[in-house]
Amino acid sequence: MEDKKLSNPTQFPVPWKQIVFVVGVGCAVMENGMVYGWSAVLPTMQSSNTTQGFTITQEDVSWLASLVPLAAIVGNLSSGPLVEFIGPVRLMLSVLIPSVGFWFLMALSSVKWLLYVGRAGSALCCAIIDTVVQPLTAELSSTRIRGLAGALPEVLASVGLLLIYVMAHTTPPPVATGASIIPLLPVIVLLFFVPEFIELRKRRNVYPVLLTLSFFMLRELGGRSAVFSYSVYIFRDSGVGLDAFTCTVLVGLARLGATCVASLMVDRLGRRPLLLMTALVCGLAQTVGGISLHMEVAGSAWVPTACILVFVASYGLGVGPIPWILSGELLPNPVRSLGISIITLIFNLIVFGVNYVFLNIIAEIGLGLTLAIFGVFNFALAAIGWRWLPESRGVSLQELELAFSSHKRNPKTGEENRNVIGKDSLEVRECVSEKNIGRESLLEEKKAVDELEHLKEDCIEGKECEEYVRTACVCV
Repeated sequence: MEDKKLSNPTQFPVPWKQIVFVVGVGCAVMENGMVYGWSAVLPTMQSSNTTQGFTITQEDVSWLASLVPLAAIVGNLSSGPLVEFIGPVRLMLSVLIPSVGFWFLMALSSVKWLLYVGRAGSALCCAIIDTVVQPLTAELSSTRIRGLAGALPEVLASVGLLLIYVMAHTTPPPVATGASIIPLLPVIVLLFFVPEFIELRKRRNVYPVLLTLSFFMLRELGGRSAVFSYSVYIFRDSGVGLDAFTCTVLVGLARLGATCVASLMVDRLGRRPLLLMTALVCGLAQTVGGISLHMEVAGSAWVPTACILVFVASYGLGVGPIPWILSGELLPNPVRSLGISIITLIFNLIVFGVNYVFLNIIAEIGLGLTLAIFGVFNFALAAIGWRWLPESRGVSLQELELAFSSHKRNPKTGEENRNVIGKDSLEVRECVSEKNIGRESLLEEKKAVDELEHLKEDCIEGKECEEYVRTACVCV
């Protein structure tokens, strides 16, 4: 009976505290959606009927939109060492609390430089949250819900993006900016109850870091940040008949709906097929929309708008959430915090470059050619994923680490050891996960899995595996 129980760990319900912790951590990413979408208030601030005591120029728009990835570089450089020193949960709390002050500073600023300071501060907090959320989510989640949990932050970022889009369209800029702190307050309270993880070993695995980095780089070079940061300007330039702000809200709704669907599909269809299919659709939508704009076909003004909405929906289904899920799954535990710091650093450098030059590029070569170039990068993302990305659905984090290491031969038999004990590790983790009812049990699970990892490495080296199997049975 005990063996049967071990071989089918999914018969147990997921502990409710685990769900609450995962949702609480994911809700912090609403801050990021609001930070990126805040650029939607800038066209209103540029108009002459606003009450602020300064004027927003086109150059200010470029800088305020680009300041997020630029200021985030500091956060990316510092977040890795800070995670090791104080832990991810304490680090999130330490940036969410001052983030409230930065939003108030932006809302109440009477001089332009205070607006810039608030924008830079919120960008710094946003970058640190980006670095911490996915590794922490992976640590808190059992294997069978890890895909859903990993997609949840992207869903909640879409909620934040949609909220700021709607508020930018319906309320004055100071109100829209100040109201952005409201979703953060319950998250701050909840994070005080999330358990802390600080146990990492010191070694590197470059290949999964480079693979994950390539997805983030190609995604940003594919125009993600430009579409969401400059959506009002894109729709104005495309000549669509609808009001540009209405189209922007449609973008927010399309992304939110798609990410909700993705969170339900990612554990059923898998990460790899969703990423490949949606990257191809994103590239195709951008190419078709770009060609339509460039050729200026009569009566086809609706085509670019439809293509942008298809791009946004496809992005939300796979290209958006899956790289973040992979950052929590593919990066080996010993280098997860450092790896995600490097990835988000380079990612934000590219976002800054794309955001800063975007308006100048479309002024030089036109929006049509710009969209077509973006499409090429999404096709490249699909090609790299097809060639090198393993499927991580239903695979334990420990097995994924081994997937990127070369197979080692057993010195006694001369045969390759191919993750022969991965199933045991998965089952033990699931079984121990059923007892995750609080802070202490979560930390005990982490310690148990780490101890099994040391024994697993000995087994893969060709040593006797009886001790691993005996330890696995004791954990039950």
